[in-house]
Amino acid sequence: THYRKPIEFTEAAMEDAVASLNRLWSFRRRVSGFGGAVFDELVSRFRKAMEEDFDVSGALSVLFETVREGNRCLDNGVDARRWIATYDELGGILGLLEPVKLLGDIYPGVADLARAMGAPVRDDPAATVNGLTALREGARNVGDWTTADLIRDGLAKHGILLEDTADGVRWYRR
Repeated sequence: THYRKPIEFTEAAMEDAVASLNRLWSFRRRVSGFGGAVFDELVSRFRKAMEEDFDVSGALSVLFETVREGNRCLDNGVDARRWIATYDELGGILGLLEPVKLLGDIYPGVADLARAMGAPVRDDPAATVNGLTALREGARNVGDWTTADLIRDGLAKHGILLEDTADGVRWYRR
């Protein structure tokens, strides 16, 4: 909604906004690290929208186009670094990048879960989570759904969500 217009605040609008934000963050989680050069044409369109009476809707449409095309590249095994760099640039301007959540504050609970499940406990919290996700994958591969579910639910209890994708399991902290 344009800043001069009233905003209709409804539960459905909030749910849509959360889904949209998750769509953005989901794209960025697909690839770790950083991209390369941005697409100047997309950045230019984004800036033009923002300069035209602060047209955030127009700017967001460029950001979602970036995500759509970046996902298409990733789905087809095509280099998506420029799409990622463009996303990081535009999302950063709008303040929509997913906050980085460290694992230190939840590590004791994750380490306890790893010990209980027989997974290795590492000094690096991320390595411990990776060990648990590998153990879960192994359990799933042999049809041990009870163990797989215990690991997934145990990580979720500590705020770590697992996404099963065609490229394997990805995890992130919510």
